[in-house]
Amino acid sequence: MKKIVIVIAVLVAVGFAGVPVVNGIIMEKTLKSMVENINGMYDQTGSDLRIDMEEYNRGLADTRVRWRIDLGGLSGVYGVPEIVLTEHARHGYLGISSEISLRENGWYADWIESLPGGRDPLKITARYAVAGPIEAEIALDALSVRTPEAVLNVGGGTIHVSLDRELNAVSTQGRWEGITEDGDNQMGPVDFEAVHTRVTDLVWQGEGAFSMERFKGTEDDGTSMALSGLSAAYDLAADSDHRRMNMTAEIRAEGVEFNGRSLSGWALEWGLDNVDIRAYEDLMKIYYRILNAQMADPALTPDQAGEMMQKTMARNAPMLIAGLEKLLKKDLTLRLPR
Repeated sequence: MKKIVIVIAVLVAVGFAGVPVVNGIIMEKTLKSMVENINGMYDQTGSDLRIDMEEYNRGLADTRVRWRIDLGGLSGVYGVPEIVLTEHARHGYLGISSEISLRENGWYADWIESLPGGRDPLKITARYAVAGPIEAEIALDALSVRTPEAVLNVGGGTIHVSLDRELNAVSTQGRWEGITEDGDNQMGPVDFEAVHTRVTDLVWQGEGAFSMERFKGTEDDGTSMALSGLSAAYDLAADSDHRRMNMTAEIRAEGVEFNGRSLSGWALEWGLDNVDIRAYEDLMKIYYRILNAQMADPALTPDQAGEMMQKTMARNAPMLIAGLEKLLKKDLTLRLPR
């Protein structure tokens, strides 16, 4: 009897010790599936952006992953061709926790070195639970950045993201303390949250909200504008057979000031019912095709992006109008407040 108890105890101990190893295997399968899903969604938009898992070194107690995000046509906008992420995950009994770094990007490492103390203000962590969603958090410490024109004081903030393994449900919430420029121009604090579920690779339903406590800006010519109590919210709801969708949005400001003159608060609300999802998908494909073609221009610089995009949209207006016409079904309803 004593020997049987010992054998059982040894088996339990071995099984318990092997749980972290099994969790590491589950994590690998989960991540590979997520990469396929994400790249598949980018394929639907015609984007040449790609996420690759370049290295995956799984050990008994931890795993090291190297990710590469090829920005494709967006490299001209962001000024870098790719983003490299390194992830160090530690296997646990109830899940896996990891830390993610951008330090292997030369442009990012140089930026950190330029900061006082050379300390990385960004911390990215993730949690892969045995059962339940994947949780990720991005935390930014407050910092000051000196530019030739002014000193920017960037407030701290956090973004929390929760998503299921199939990427069918995503929720996001966060807060950013805002930014000030020499104590004059300012924006924030900002709070936001959103919950979405996937209808198709191009269509998501759910709701979101955004609020900003204050905004104050002054142009070089002296023109000034200030907003207080700015908020926005939206709701997207598809029907049960995913053929139609209702959209509702609103934006409000409690206080508005222009060139020192106080104006009354304002609000804008609108709704669109019975949107044909298939027609909406077709319109989005046209938009993404135009956008991706524009972003692929190697001569495009960040400063030129806005102006060039306006010209491109104007040039392709007939194609966009044709896409919009498909949405104009007899039961499409526009709702405006009375």
